[in-house]
Amino acid sequence: MTANQILIMPQTGKNQRLATFNVDEQQWEAFKAKAKAHGTSASKLLQGLIADYLGIESTDYPLNTKVYDSRLTQVEQAIAELAAEVAELKKAG
Repeated sequence: MTANQILIMPQTGKNQRLATFNVDEQQWEAFKAKAKAHGTSASKLLQGLIADYLGIESTDYPLNTKVYDSRLTQVEQAIAELAAEVAELKKAG
């Protein structure tokens, strides 16, 4: 393995495949550090990006946009309901 080649170790379990690819060393180190700072791992992020790219909905992986889009919609609905309640309270007050 060259200095620029990254080896991603699979999780133990069925249907897992070891993936290797080339990436800039500085980018890889920054990616791992940022993942760690956000409480996850580079592997989990990459798994999430792959699932997201394939349109697979899963809460197992961080950054799955379909899951976050669904949660965002729920938050937006809750905010709209609260805003309506505030408006009613202002009218009554």
